[in-house]
Amino acid sequence: MNVIFGAAGFAKEVLFLIQRKIAAGHDIKNIDYFVVADNDKLVGTSIKNIPVISENAFFTEFSQQSVDCFIAVGSPILKNKILKKIEQQSPLAAFPPLIDPSVIYDMTKEAVKIGTGAILCANTVLTTDIAIKPFVHINLDCTVGHDSVIGSFTTISPGVHISGNVTIGESVFIGTGAVILENLTIADNIVVGAGAVVTSSL
Repeated sequence: MNVIFGAAGFAKEVLFLIQRKIAAGHDIKNIDYFVVADNDKLVGTSIKNIPVISENAFFTEFSQQSVDCFIAVGSPILKNKILKKIEQQSPLAAFPPLIDPSVIYDMTKEAVKIGTGAILCANTVLTTDIAIKPFVHINLDCTVGHDSVIGSFTTISPGVHISGNVTIGESVFIGTGAVILENLTIADNIVVGAGAVVTSSL
């Protein structure tokens, strides 16, 4: 079973990514459910003909089943909360990384390390000697330069360009179109605004 936690715009984009992988012949199954908070108005509806169920329904019915979970929520804080809830209530859950077929990266051994639950969207380019930590989201049309590290739960919005030798901490949110110059460090929990040009460490 495959489920997406979330049902907003990014969740639909993750479904699109999975469907692209299926069409390209990758060994991945389609999504069975979108899972949302118990009080979400989408509970009981469907998105792209896939049912939307509540967290309570998911944990009641499927907590003892093997399931691949994709956490498709932009907020780093919310991603972390959802992960903890799944780990506590669904011991058989797995969090495979999800990489769009169009992503370009150095595939030589250990050149690009991609963590559990990471999601890399279409037309992203990762050069070499890069570490993408668990549950990082890198959205459409981003670039990450050599010798960079992206910390766990960080969300990188579309069109972001990260130069070489950049270290980004945990739970950072980088807005659409931001540019981060080389040799900089961004600490945990920082928000970088859309269109920003980061010229010094934060």
